[in-house]
Amino acid sequence: MKLLVISNHPPEKWVDEQKRGWDEIKFIPFPNVPAEASREEVKEMGEKLLSEICQLTGWHISASGVDTPETEWRLSIQGESTLTFLVLCHFRTKEELVIFPTTERVVEEKEGGVKISTFKFVRWR
Repeated sequence: MKLLVISNHPPEKWVDEQKRGWDEIKFIPFPNVPAEASREEVKEMGEKLLSEICQLTGWHISASGVDTPETEWRLSIQGESTLTFLVLCHFRTKEELVIFPTTERVVEEKEGGVKISTFKFVRWR
């Protein structure tokens, strides 16, 4: 299986367990979405991102969503909520193509009420 990751967490910084099982991992940095951006601007960013996804995976976008031949590719996208939602709307009929890493959060409370959170990869869902 091949994995396309769109996030702010490059795979070269992942633990081995998170990389295990993937024959190939491609990475696209999640775009910076300005807080001042209009919905239309974010929609344009989504269309550009979908184009990149299709170029890398061979998928196609149709009126009904993502159209894929038999594919080994899976998509993991994590980032700004509006852009992520607009991209994932195209996968409503192909939800099996989208996966997410699950983590366990370990919180350490320091003196003065400072909390340090560490996230440990558990599995893909």
